[in-house]
Amino acid sequence: MNVEAFLLLLGSVLVYGDSPITKARYPAADITCPLPYKAVGGRCILFAVAEAGAWHDMGYFCETLGGKLVVIDDSTFMEVLTDYILDGEFSTTEFWIGATDEVTEGVWKWVNGKTVRMPMPFWLTCSDDQEPNGGSAENCLAITGDHNYYFVDADCALEMNPICEYPVL
Repeated sequence: MNVEAFLLLLGSVLVYGDSPITKARYPAADITCPLPYKAVGGRCILFAVAEAGAWHDMGYFCETLGGKLVVIDDSTFMEVLTDYILDGEFSTTEFWIGATDEVTEGVWKWVNGKTVRMPMPFWLTCSDDQEPNGGSAENCLAITGDHNYYFVDADCALEMNPICEYPVL
């Protein structure tokens, strides 16, 4: 690789926003999502703001639409999703996302079976607290406006809106 090609590649990694790397990783225009899903960050996403319920019920709701609760396993996707929420009409809503530690306390798994990355950059950290912090009383994963859309563990029985994800082939 020559120096010019290397510098061009390095520059595309450092540029924020519509960089070639971001477009290649999340080609929103290249996917078609079935209704009611929308292309967000290269994935088919549904913010079901008209539905609210317990984590398991909202997981079932997503399944009835052919999806699952969203998996946020990438910091770029987390940023795109958060920006989408903040730019939308639902910036104060609390959302269920697709992970739980119900099977083994402290071992967080996504609905696709993969392990949730711990602790940063996704989990809320405060000066005197680090999520997850609810022990066996809080076994389901949420993102909320009150916590700047960082991951927080919550009581699975709380009523929140789901973010559903339809599989992109």
